[in-house]
Amino acid sequence: MASVRSSAASKRGQRRSRSEEKLIRQEEERKHLEEEELRLASEQLEREILEQKRLEEEERARIAAEDKIRKDNELPELLQILKMNMASVQKLHKNLREATKWQRYMKCDGTPDPTILQEINTFINLAREDPNTDINALLKCGRIILGLLDELQMLLSGTPSDELSEATAAQYLQTTWKLQDLLSNINDKATDILLQSALSSPSRDDLLKNRSPSGERSSGHGMTNLELLHEYPSSETLDESIVDFNQYTPLGGVYYFDVLKLPPQPKIVNGWRIVQLSETGLQPYSYPLESAKESISSLGTIEERDSENHPVQPVGITIKLPPRALFFEQPTPARWDASGVVWRTDGIHHVTFDAETDQLSFKMDTFNIFTLIQRNYVNMPFQSWNIKPVAENEALLTVRSALIIVEIRIKELCQLCPMSIEDNLSHIRGKWMTASSLIICMVNAGLNIFPGAESDKYVTKTVKIKQLEQETYTQMALVASAFAFKCSKWNLNCEHEEIVLQARENLTGEMVSEDSWSLYLLRPERSQNLNMKETDEELTKETNERTEFYSNLYHMMRGQASEAALERILNADHLFFTNVNEILQATKLLSHTL
Repeated sequence: MASVRSSAASKRGQRRSRSEEKLIRQEEERKHLEEEELRLASEQLEREILEQKRLEEEERARIAAEDKIRKDNELPELLQILKMNMASVQKLHKNLREATKWQRYMKCDGTPDPTILQEINTFINLAREDPNTDINALLKCGRIILGLLDELQMLLSGTPSDELSEATAAQYLQTTWKLQDLLSNINDKATDILLQSALSSPSRDDLLKNRSPSGERSSGHGMTNLELLHEYPSSETLDESIVDFNQYTPLGGVYYFDVLKLPPQPKIVNGWRIVQLSETGLQPYSYPLESAKESISSLGTIEERDSENHPVQPVGITIKLPPRALFFEQPTPARWDASGVVWRTDGIHHVTFDAETDQLSFKMDTFNIFTLIQRNYVNMPFQSWNIKPVAENEALLTVRSALIIVEIRIKELCQLCPMSIEDNLSHIRGKWMTASSLIICMVNAGLNIFPGAESDKYVTKTVKIKQLEQETYTQMALVASAFAFKCSKWNLNCEHEEIVLQARENLTGEMVSEDSWSLYLLRPERSQNLNMKETDEELTKETNERTEFYSNLYHMMRGQASEAALERILNADHLFFTNVNEILQATKLLSHTL
């Protein structure tokens, strides 16, 4: 009996051990399944991360390839324009003899003058700008381009042949990026570029001989980029008669006004036409004569200079304003000082201007190279501005100043919008170009809406945190394909660490009612939609209850965008974004609108 009970107990123990084993196996299988699921999830996440990186790399490669193609197309174009303009300057001396009709110069009014019975002739020539770019600014840009190309050539000369292809591609890309960086910062460097147009203007001797004192042709691009940008003194070191290119811009080109000795004239002897050959080229005639210069220096006032006892009469000239420059006020003539390598306004007097005929008259103490200058900030501060989408990857910027309304259409390229009535900007209106090129063309044509680095000294502005202002322009550009923005009067009344502007979604490109705009308050740490309208009588910073706080304007616009607007934002072309951002950064609308 005892053996039977023992056998039964043994069987129950075996059954328990089998069930335990089964439970253990099930637990092990469950853990194995969980581990397998975690492993698969981890592998899936890793694959997604790798795929995302691959897509980002492909996108970066695509953008880099498109940028390279665009820059490859722009650089030869700039070089071609440069060569054409440099060639025109070099041909000036060669064609001067044929282009000028020589005649003996005699004064017939009976007054004592050192030019009486002298074999001389006056010569005036206007070095006009290229249809899209001022010749002197191009020469300066060309110097920098040539300097960069010299760097490339120097690098290639020391590169082994087996590494040449890769090094060439890398350096070429780096060189073109240097050029693009220079052009993208043209607004802050506009003063320097226009300044270099003055420095690149040749003296009278250079014009006649077209050679350096050593006898070698002056290439003009032996200087480093740093020297080119800083060789002109700052505004603090300039005396009153030296033109400050932080404040003024030369317009319409450079006038070469000179008096030259006649070359040997032909004579007819016994049917033979005889002329003395000369290899010296055209020679300048010293006016005033050396004997009269000491007497002139002793005459200080204008009345003394114009008196009957004046040893030499001043040189008078009347010109019509150039047709490819926009003058908003009476231009100021400035003469070239070759010894000081600057433009000056002294030595010029009796300036009169006839607004009906656009004729400017003045007198100079001697024959000299001269140009016409205008204040950079004549159109600043701005009265209002707005930027609205016209279509996908297309926007229209409108800036209203006291004297003119400027409209710029922005796509993958930019254009100054054409007008129904032709004006002095017809040669650049309606022509598509890069944002940098458009800025240069507008400045060189007299339409300057791009504040420089020293604008605080010459124009009233609203002080804002620079980083906040720049970041706002970038965020506006990121959503400019779907959202419209405009200025707000409350931007003047808020703190310097705050920006207030109006915005609203606009996918049709049509005009919208004033009530549909929303006010946004931007701070460095967050952005918010205000619970007020532009027409309210006082500023209240109460937040709209239907909106949330965001860290910046870009995420706020995305958070409020419709599906169609969000799709536009995500599919925005990088060239469109770059151009909008560059134009906004250059105009500085948020701080220069009152």
